[in-house]
Amino acid sequence: MTPEQFVQEIGEWLAEDAGTVDREALRLMVRQVISEVRVAGA
Repeated sequence: MTPEQFVQEIGEWLAEDAGTVDREALRLMVRQVISEVRVAGA
């Protein structure tokens, strides 16, 4: 999954059901995607 796909899919899901989001889990996923993008771009 590319970062763009991640943002698109997660954004759609959040827009539909934002009240069920585990904020800490979301933060972990976002950090992981950002870390992988930085490593890939290095």
